[in-house]
Amino acid sequence: MPATAIAGEFFPGPSPGIIKEGAPADLLIFAKDPTNSLENLNSLQAVIADGRLYTKETLDECMAQYRSHFHGGFYSKVMGVLVALAKGSYAN
Repeated sequence: MPATAIAGEFFPGPSPGIIKEGAPADLLIFAKDPTNSLENLNSLQAVIADGRLYTKETLDECMAQYRSHFHGGFYSKVMGVLVALAKGSYAN
């Protein structure tokens, strides 16, 4: 039984939390059972979202591209200014 089967009963829609043909195809695939230990969340192998398979390697590549793009100096400066504006402490 999928880990989401019981929780899925509380969500509206067709067969949430059930793995079968025609059911929504969003799920995570782990090598180790994350219901036994939260440390097993580190064993993610793949994600199926909107019927598409994303392997761990693909997800890792996407995260590396994201980090290199959004964690550069420009974005750090912009975010610093936005945080200062939100706090009301930005001075020109």
